[in-house]
Amino acid sequence: MTHKSDKIQILFVCTGNTCRSPMAQAIARDLLKKAGRPEAQTIIESAGTSAYRGMPASPQVAGALENLGIAPDAHQSQPLTKQLLAQSDAIYAMSDWHLREIAAMDPQASARAQLVDPEGNDVPDPVGLPQEVYNQTAKSLNRMITRQLNRLGLLEP
Repeated sequence: MTHKSDKIQILFVCTGNTCRSPMAQAIARDLLKKAGRPEAQTIIESAGTSAYRGMPASPQVAGALENLGIAPDAHQSQPLTKQLLAQSDAIYAMSDWHLREIAAMDPQASARAQLVDPEGNDVPDPVGLPQEVYNQTAKSLNRMITRQLNRLGLLEP
């Protein structure tokens, strides 16, 4: 699946939309920017299966992103909705549990949903853990998302 010039929407899903999926969203935007892909061609969203609307990312997220050289944005959490799933071309979940939640909400979205880890492992939730765990989670997500965006043909020159 190549999307060099097409518009594509990518959605990252976790539980509260304050740790893993906001990190993934910021990392994906940064990777696409560095690859020279115009922002207008790629919409990157994140949402949580149990999220409240309007919560900021955990403070450790900013530190983990800065550790990767990425400037954090003013993230506002949002709950996962059927509409978000329907408009997303690729959906990356942090765990098998999130994939099941996606399937329960919109069975048709399951065909476009997969784990963010190409190896098929869950990404453990760093919530409440030390900054170093967030830093390691961000590094892991960076590797995983690079592989996934390459699979979509979004990072090649």
